[in-house]
Amino acid sequence: MFENYKITKEMGLRILELRQEDGLTFPKISAKIKAEFGVDVVRSSIERFYKNFLKGSSRILPNDVVHVQVKHSDQFKTEKPLNK
Repeated sequence: MFENYKITKEMGLRILELRQEDGLTFPKISAKIKAEFGVDVVRSSIERFYKNFLKGSSRILPNDVVHVQVKHSDQFKTEKPLNK
């Protein structure tokens, strides 16, 4: 049984990643979201979110977030505090 949950920003970003980078279908994305976040999100809710995102009318990820791209880096820099 599916329940309606509000899609959070973290889930929204993961949905975009799964759809755009991995090319998964909405039912597969729904299954991944359930596995990763522990919530059942109806496929139609994911599809509606994605279509609104493409139109630029998403309230979850507004237009100013749409064009942000994140680069993944294998390099980590550790900063030590000056005051101990």
